[in-house]
Formats: sequence, structure tokens, C-alpha cells
Amino acid sequence: MKKLTILLTVLFLIISLGDAHAQKVKLNIIGGYSLPLPDLKGTFPDDANSDKNPEPYFMKNGFNVGGIGKLFLDKNNSFGLTLTLLYNSFSNSVDNAVINGGVNYDNIKFKMNMFQVGIGGEYKVPVKGSVIPFFGLDLTANFLSGNTKVTPTNTKVETEYTLKSTSRFGFNIGAGTEFVASPQVSFVVGVKYQYFNLIGKDYVQDVTGTEYNLNDKEWTDALNKTHQARNMMGMQIYGGVNFNLDKMFK
Repeated sequence: MKKLTILLTVLFLIISLGDAHAQKVKLNIIGGYSLPLPDLKGTFPDDANSDKNPEPYFMKNGFNVGGIGKLFLDKNNSFGLTLTLLYNSFSNSVDNAVINGGVNYDNIKFKMNMFQVGIGGEYKVPVKGSVIPFFGLDLTANFLSGNTKVTPTNTKVETEYTLKSTSRFGFNIGAGTEFVASPQVSFVVGVKYQYFNLIGKDYVQDVTGTEYNLNDKEWTDALNKTHQARNMMGMQIYGGVNFNLDKMFK
């Protein structure tokens, strides 16, 4: 709760600053495809049967949707502060999976959701014309949730296991292009490399029940086997619309 309060306070300050410099404020509404990377990405049951270390989270694909507020600080609108609110969802569904030891599943579904708040900066290349490249970096707070739904072959009854909600901190780095359509509106496309859990990794032993922990920190089990830390990364590919608020509400 304390972390969320700090983020909301920063949001309020940026909005307040934007009111005083309205000619510098822009808003991107974006959406697109989210590609999981190791160790977020994994193949089930192959990675589980191979005793891969660390064991991945078995995600296959995903999507993203959100908004980016931009406040430019110089007269050329080249250097700006950014505030990003983004929702990522990753998932995977596998039929007829067989685990070493004889455990069979008619179906197993993996899902992970990440609500992301990012604060950063953007550099827009000062070129003439309607095609403008830009580069950006965000420091991010990521609030994670998810579930795993399994349907064993022997019972045919689906059971849902819920990931305990948690938070991690990381960064995004990316680039894109803005295509100017009018003084009020332009279009954007871009790509960002996302590192979701650079800071905050943890291990909490799971107990019997229908809840489990993210467990991304390195740990050693009762057989003295070390399970390596899991790094959660992804690639965000997006497109969207940019609104120049000063031109729209002038």
C-alpha cells in the first residue's frame, strides 16, 4: 500500500506540472503483442520433464494495453518525462500433457498478469518531417497476479491454483517512431525490452492448498539441490495513437 501511495503521489505531481505547461503535454493510447522471454517463457511439459534449472513459468504469448503521458521540457520538444500505466497478460494452454512419473493432464493452463507503472524519460530525434524516431527508458513497478488451471486425466475435474499477488521492480528500454497525421493527432509504433523482476526477488515455501508463490529467488531444496533465480523478461511490441493535448484543447 505504501508503494502504491508513493506512485500515486508522483503521478499527481507530474499532472500538476503538466497543467502549468500544457503546450508540452502529450498522451499515447497503445496496445499490442507481448512476447515472453526466458525465464518467463517455457515449453510444457518438455521443460518440466527435462528438469530444467531454473524451471520457467511456461508462458507462450501475451498482449498489452495502456497509456503513456509525456511532458516535454525543452522548446524543441525533444527531451521529455514519461509516466506509463500498462497492463501485460501472458498465457499458455496445453492439451494432453504427460509428466515424468506418470501424471497425465487433459489440459493445463498458465496465466500471469502484470500491472505496470513506469516513470522515465524520452528523447525524440529533432528531425523535420512527419516521421520522428524516439528512444526511451522507464523504471517500473510491476504488480503481479495469475493462476494455473489443471485438469488431470484420471479425474476430469479442473482445479485452479492461484498465484499470490506480489510486486517486483525493473525497467523498460525501447525505441519507436511517431507518424504525424495532423497538429492534433499522430500515430506511434514501438518496441520495448522489459525486465520485470530486477529488484525484489523472493522465495517463500509453498504450503499445501490452492495458492502458490512466485518464488523467483535462488533457493536450495531438502535434497541440497540449488534452484537458480528466475529472471522475468519480455518484449513489448505496440502501436497506438498520440494526442497533442495543447492543440486539442487550445
